[in-house]
Amino acid sequence: MRMGTKEKKVISRGKRILRVVLVILGILILIVGGYFTYLMVDYHRLEPDIVLTTDNQQESEVPVGVPLKAVSYNIGFGAYIPDFTFFMDGGVESWARSEELCRETVQGAADYVKDLSADIILFQEIDVDSTRSYHIDQYRQLQDVFSDYASTFAVNYDSSFLFYPSAGNWRSIRAFPTSFLIWIAVTA
Repeated sequence: MRMGTKEKKVISRGKRILRVVLVILGILILIVGGYFTYLMVDYHRLEPDIVLTTDNQQESEVPVGVPLKAVSYNIGFGAYIPDFTFFMDGGVESWARSEELCRETVQGAADYVKDLSADIILFQEIDVDSTRSYHIDQYRQLQDVFSDYASTFAVNYDSSFLFYPSAGNWRSIRAFPTSFLIWIAVTA
C-alpha cells in the first residue's frame, strides 16, 4: 500500500508540529532548569551565630528594679494597610502597592510607636533592600524617627528573586519575615 501525496503531507505536518512542540518544551525545561540552578547557586544560609552590632549607642544604662515599658510592632514591610490582602493569608498581594504608600505606612507605624514612649521597642518585618518594598531602607527610615534610641538590626531571611506568587511580582527579599529591630532608650 502506497501513501499518496495527501497522506505524506499530513505526516510531514505532524512531524513539524511535533518538532515545534519539542523545541518549545526544551526551551521551557532550560528556562525552569536555569532558574532553579540560579536559586541553588545564589542560595546561602544565614550564619547561626551572626554578631549583632548596636547603632547609635546611648550613654544611659538599663536600670535595675525599675519597671520598663516595652512595645512590639509588626510593620508588615510597609504594605499592610487596612484593605491589603497578603497572598499567604488567602489574598492576592505580595508587595506594597506603591513606594509612596510603603514609606507612609512605615512612617505611620513609627509615629504611632514613638507616641507610646516605650523604653524598649521591637519592630518586625523590616525590609532593607527588597523589591516588595521598593528597595526602601526601612531600618534607616525608622532610625530617623528613633534617633534618641540605640538600635540593633538582625536579618533572619535573605532570598533571591522569586517568581512565586506569579501574579504578585514577588522578588528578592532581605530582612523578612521576622527580622527584629530593637531600640532601647532608657531614661532613669
